[in-house]
Amino acid sequence: MNLAKVGFDPTLKNLLMLTFFATVGINASYKLLLNEGLLIIAFWGICSFVILVQNFVGISVAKFFGMNSLWG
Repeated sequence: MNLAKVGFDPTLKNLLMLTFFATVGINASYKLLLNEGLLIIAFWGICSFVILVQNFVGISVAKFFGMNSLWG
């Protein structure tokens, strides 16, 4: 039963995403960065490691199944 068809217009998507993520950093300050610097560096390091592992696993699985490694 189709009562309504919902669609989204992506015209403003990029602008709104950019605005949202730019405003996330407004609360950041140099004093906060100095106080929480080690935690931020640790978080950055963990995220970087997880990204590398994710890429390695994706490429390995793609090669295992005989696909182009760019699909991984």
